[in-house]
Amino acid sequence: MGMMIGIITGAIIGGVLLIISFILFWIGKRKQEENRYALWHACLQVY
Repeated sequence: MGMMIGIITGAIIGGVLLIISFILFWIGKRKQEENRYALWHACLQVY
């Protein structure tokens, strides 16, 4: 039972990280300006 919860939690965390990285990649591709520091700042504000 405990192992099942761990697997599910890991899958959820992995999926969320995948979505976040995909969104950041998509934003980066859309606006390839010199706003990489602004993008990092926005990324750090989320956490």
